[in-house]
Amino acid sequence: MNYNSENLKVFSPHSVFCKQRSRAKSRKIDWQLTFDQWMDIWDNSGQWENMGKGVGLFMMCRVKEPGPYSIENVYIGTGKQNQADRLRKLYSRFTIKQQSDIR
Repeated sequence: MNYNSENLKVFSPHSVFCKQRSRAKSRKIDWQLTFDQWMDIWDNSGQWENMGKGVGLFMMCRVKEPGPYSIENVYIGTGKQNQADRLRKLYSRFTIKQQSDIR
């Protein structure tokens, strides 16, 4: 389900929360957010109406992967931003390992 401003008019915030929580659990990712916490994160981001998958749309991303969906481990960003963060973390780990192999 792609939640964009048109779809969000049809789905209640609670149904979107339940779907995202269910999707996380099916991926075996710990979910530690209450509905109120989740809604506050979206409200504070100012991107609720731009939620979805696709160019220019926003999603809930995790700071540390693997790691739970929790207040201290999530941010709202675009898919492009999330992918760039993942690649940066992967590259960082690779270069650290590479440096230790050289020594």
